[in-house]
Amino acid sequence: MNYELYFDGSYRNGIGYYGGWIRGDSPIKETYQGIIPGMATNNVSEYYGLIKGLEKVIPVMQDRDTLKIYGDSQLVICQLAQRWRCNLPHLQKLRNQCMSLLDKRVWRAVWIPRKQNKQADILSRIEN
Repeated sequence: MNYELYFDGSYRNGIGYYGGWIRGDSPIKETYQGIIPGMATNNVSEYYGLIKGLEKVIPVMQDRDTLKIYGDSQLVICQLAQRWRCNLPHLQKLRNQCMSLLDKRVWRAVWIPRKQNKQADILSRIEN
């Protein structure tokens, strides 16, 4: 089965939010969203959006399944794909958490413009 994961994060008034959606081969989507405890930045919020999505999709994936990850954060996508270095310790920790979740999986990370990530963007802006 092929899975798609769209994620986003946002930051307002000292609070980080995340959201996203997952789809397998069927057109049915599973959405998720939440608030990040403690202080967050926009980049931390983006990483949380990815991590929470991975925590939902990885357990249901079989060995031969593939995952395409879509996000409008060029920083997160490029650090995840190891095209950019990740120098800040707090972001390294989040990236490493993603890499651990993705271990032994077939995946690809793709940057998309914000307008193509509208649903995840909306989910990351709704206060729970």
